[in-house]
Amino acid sequence: DATLDGPGSLLAFLRDVYVPERMVGCSPSSIEQHAVSVRRFARHLGRPPMVTDLTDELVSRHLGWMIDKGKSAATANAARGSLLALWRHARRRKLLTDAPTVEKLRTIKRLPEAWTTEQMDKLLEACAATPGMIGLQRAGPFWVALVRVLYDSGLRRSAAMAIERRHVDLPGGWLFVPGEEQKQKADQRF
Repeated sequence: DATLDGPGSLLAFLRDVYVPERMVGCSPSSIEQHAVSVRRFARHLGRPPMVTDLTDELVSRHLGWMIDKGKSAATANAARGSLLALWRHARRRKLLTDAPTVEKLRTIKRLPEAWTTEQMDKLLEACAATPGMIGLQRAGPFWVALVRVLYDSGLRRSAAMAIERRHVDLPGGWLFVPGEEQKQKADQRF
């Protein structure tokens, strides 16, 4: 990243301004997604992008370039989101005057791919037959419980793995997941 990181560069703005001012408490992967978008923008431009390269024309061309390179509209829209977030913040800091008007690309809504009931049954059988221990718990029941929690709640793996005993009410049949462990930063009860 050193070649992308000079004065006035978009990567320097991301690192030195945007992250400390707008991404406090965000996961490293969220920050890295913004950096990936900047590096991809650099590949498209053939040079380090500057803050002043955040224009409707260049960002729109960049999205088209991504599609031409085989990226999905959803991936291009994610890059658009990162670049526009940087753009809006640069504008608030009075580094840019124009507001972005780059529209989202249209995406096709696909049916989700899911396991069949038979496949889930086989997975749970394999989980139940797993020998050994995980901490103080037998591995089989642990894996069955984890797969069922993930399936029934739709939680991300990291959120499920952060569940503590105090978050589980077995007699009441409730599971509490604190917002600190959730991508949307909201408490949930299942």
